[in-house]
Amino acid sequence: MPLIVEFTFTDGTSEVKRIPAEIWRRDYKKVSKVFPFTKEVAKIELDPFLETADTDRNNNYYPSQVEESRFDLFKGRRRGGGENPMQRDRRAKEKAASGQK
Repeated sequence: MPLIVEFTFTDGTSEVKRIPAEIWRRDYKKVSKVFPFTKEVAKIELDPFLETADTDRNNNYYPSQVEESRFDLFKGRRRGGGENPMQRDRRAKEKAASGQK
């Protein structure tokens, strides 16, 4: 797989670097590459556009962050997470039409 890396800098700008899959020819388990920048890097994200077949996205961030899985999102909605945005909007319009607050 190729490597797509997005660097976000402290000034709010970002830059995407694409490294071709041939980088894995030398060592298929581990690679290293240096990216020299004049700005300070605040965040690094691997595969920011979801272009590769990555099943575990929790290890794609520096500093690390945890993404909720689709299963956890579904489970949370069923446990009183409530309505989805379309249902909330419809309920609000129905209340407004009936004159309730």
